[in-house]
Amino acid sequence: MKRIQSIVVILFLVLIGCSSGPWGLSERAYRSGDMVNAVRFAVGALREDPGHAEALDFLARELPGIYDNTYSQAQRAEGANDWDGAFVLYEHILTMSDAVRSLPPQTHEDTGQRISLQTRDVEREFQNARRQAAEKHYAAGLSYEDQGMAKDAAREYSRSLDYIVDYKEARQRYERNRQAAVMRIAVMPFDNLSGKGWYGAIGVVVADRIISEAMENPKNMEFLEFVTREKIDDLIKELKFEQTDFVDPASAARIGRLLGIHAFVFGKITSVVSDYPPDIVSNYREEEEISQGKNRPKKKVTATVTAITRRATGKLNASYQIVDVERGTIVKSGNVPHIVHIEMKFGKYRGDKEALSHRSRQLCSIPEAYPPPDDELVNRAAEGAARDLAMEIAGYFR
Repeated sequence: MKRIQSIVVILFLVLIGCSSGPWGLSERAYRSGDMVNAVRFAVGALREDPGHAEALDFLARELPGIYDNTYSQAQRAEGANDWDGAFVLYEHILTMSDAVRSLPPQTHEDTGQRISLQTRDVEREFQNARRQAAEKHYAAGLSYEDQGMAKDAAREYSRSLDYIVDYKEARQRYERNRQAAVMRIAVMPFDNLSGKGWYGAIGVVVADRIISEAMENPKNMEFLEFVTREKIDDLIKELKFEQTDFVDPASAARIGRLLGIHAFVFGKITSVVSDYPPDIVSNYREEEEISQGKNRPKKKVTATVTAITRRATGKLNASYQIVDVERGTIVKSGNVPHIVHIEMKFGKYRGDKEALSHRSRQLCSIPEAYPPPDDELVNRAAEGAARDLAMEIAGYFR
């Protein structure tokens, strides 16, 4: 596990803004109880403005207490056998000390006095907490492995490796238990029960999209493998399984056991709706007086603006069932509706362009456009539903 990275500071800057500068950020962090960033931002203030009186006074006054308090918390965590917590707390001390140590010598801008800022060396304690945390998770992994709880064991070995990358046999044991815990899942084409068959193989599109969406997140795939429909067909033919036209919930358990599949996902598209309501059209008049030159009266110009809002909505509702092969039962089901809204605005005008306000000029500069055609709109809704389904299904097996 690496020490706290600068991304923590970046996120902090994004959340609260950086208009007040490093010292202002340090004060805010201190008030919120975030001592690590309070120190780091104070150090940043000194890099930006060497000798900064408030930052130097703060660090000289508060650092010893911050170190002592954090160290005491780490010791209590050790006493409670919370080596994860102890590791983080010692890491905080080292992070603050490294930041202070990185500063050049500082001279107080008000007093002219050379200020020496305190650091604290807890490297020995930090490394001990790292080893203890790695061992604690390794031992937990062994315990889970002995109980046949492969997924929990793999997770504990992974935590051990977070601390020490080559700790004992954690890597080999992690991979062995991960493989043992992997669930092989088959997502079958969804049945299109919407009554709208002209959308083609939309059920196949949804099933394929579920797989691709789930696979985009590596966390989903740690304990999950997908078996494609083509692979199932090939295996069924190879095994000469009877009545092999399709797999359904009734035959899933039998076929799954033969093919080494742990669960099937079946689904239905229950409704598909696309709607193109009439355009919303509004007209308004604008006028302006424009100069015609020196010693000449202003000229009044007018224009009539037509503002048009064009909309479309695609809706797809899908339901699914997860059938556990070993038990032969439905272990999870759900319903996922997805709606896609399209709205585009543009304008036209008649009259003198000089009469147009800035807002109307912008509106009338947008070219006329139309929502996507029916099949594309429905396809977008299908893809959105597939993303939602992928999150639910992968989350169940995670």
